Amino acid sequence: MEAAILLSLSILVVFISSLLFVNSIEYVADLMKWSHTFTGAVIAPVFTSIPELFIFVVAVFIHGGHAGSEIGLGLIFGEPFMTSSISYFLVLLAVLLAVALHRIAPGQLSFNRSLRIPFLFVFVLFPLVLVPGIVHVAALQYAMGALFIALYVLYIRTVMGEKTAEIHPPAEEPLINVLLDRRYSAFIQLALSAILLYFGSNLMIDSIEALSSGGLSPLSLSIIVIPVATAIPETLSAMIWAFRGRNSLAVGSIVGEKVLYATFYPGIAMLMIPWLTDTQIYISVAGTTLVSAFFYLSMRRGRMSPYALAAGLPFFLLYVLIVFAAL
Repeated sequence: MEAAILLSLSILVVFISSLLFVNSIEYVADLMKWSHTFTGAVIAPVFTSIPELFIFVVAVFIHGGHAGSEIGLGLIFGEPFMTSSISYFLVLLAVLLAVALHRIAPGQLSFNRSLRIPFLFVFVLFPLVLVPGIVHVAALQYAMGALFIALYVLYIRTVMGEKTAEIHPPAEEPLINVLLDRRYSAFIQLALSAILLYFGSNLMIDSIEALSSGGLSPLSLSIIVIPVATAIPETLSAMIWAFRGRNSLAVGSIVGEKVLYATFYPGIAMLMIPWLTDTQIYISVAGTTLVSAFFYLSMRRGRMSPYALAAGLPFFLLYVLIVFAAL
């Protein structure tokens, strides 16, 4: 009962911090004249991935051992899988609610075509993270780690260099303008939202581990349970943007997170811990890659059906069925 109460409290904290984050990052993006693609696919994921970074560091460097390595690997393979399946489906629900409330018009969703870039990075590079676990050559693993970090730098440069002609309404004023000088309020609110995201997500992980420690291995726990919790900040942010009709920000914030887990985080992990593969990891990589390829083709056209956001849901249901059937 205590864990359930803590979980409810953590979800409330994360939801409030996501509202603050969305409001402040939009305003900062307008001030800096960043495109929605760059804001959603590069800037937003850096802030919303703070909880995952904390968990990875604690698992690998503080907890350590075989279990720590499994949790770190499970987070790397599980996070993009969860966002490819559950997060996009929840964005679909936000879109359908917005249509029902006449906030946005029904029909196909439009996107900035530059979003094809992060999807291209994911579906080309993410399958390659399996290689060190198959080949088992230490020098190759270290070399790939350095390469993946360099590829994330290339990704940022590519997105920054993409020229777009986005037309969108000006961002709303930061919510804490009523309390602080408006010249600094957006940046203070952004920092506050990042702190709340960190503490809310950390509390969420503790409560979920207490609720779901009934037989799952560290790898299974980290692939299924931890990413469901840590994906809430970017998923809530994406749902808020989708509800407001800002599709490029909504999808970009999720796929930008996936690029981190297809390049930067695997790169760091390859330099730190032993690599492994198993059936659970293969399913997560296959689901993430296929969904990303499908979205890449849609982003090249700049439009797609809202229901395409549910394309990854069958992979999640299959994964859960296989994992829990093995218990």
